[in-house]
Amino acid sequence: MKICEIQGCHRPAKYIMGWDNKNGKHFSLVCATHDRELGRLNLMRLGMPMEECILFEDYCKETVDLLEHPDWPEWLNQRGRTYTPLTPLGKSYYTGTTSVELLGLSPRTWNTLQRNGITTIEKLANTSPYELLKIRTLGKKGVAEIQERLREFQK
Repeated sequence: MKICEIQGCHRPAKYIMGWDNKNGKHFSLVCATHDRELGRLNLMRLGMPMEECILFEDYCKETVDLLEHPDWPEWLNQRGRTYTPLTPLGKSYYTGTTSVELLGLSPRTWNTLQRNGITTIEKLANTSPYELLKIRTLGKKGVAEIQERLREFQK
């Protein structure tokens, strides 16, 4: 059985997630939870409201096996709804409730952040490296890991 490739996650992997960055295209096996959370987060970064993200998941489930299926705006229109056009943003978008867990930090670093009340990516991004170094048991290695993951997340 394949295991989710998000660091610290040990759930069974059932999905392939792809992304682009400056080093080219990458693919990773992820569990259902990370597939849903990261997928939603990417749509929200582009301006889609959470309610619409959930509807989009329903659309994907409903139309995945159909040879000829309606496109997303048409599918929503059939349900008497309109959609929010996606607009690429120039910088990362944090909802304020995006869990630090999505960064895939090592268990030690993640637990240290949780114990110190840093549970969202927004709060972590707004904490300076100097303040992070003051946290007991985090250390230089932990801060370097956090900075690297935040940079990857912002791409």
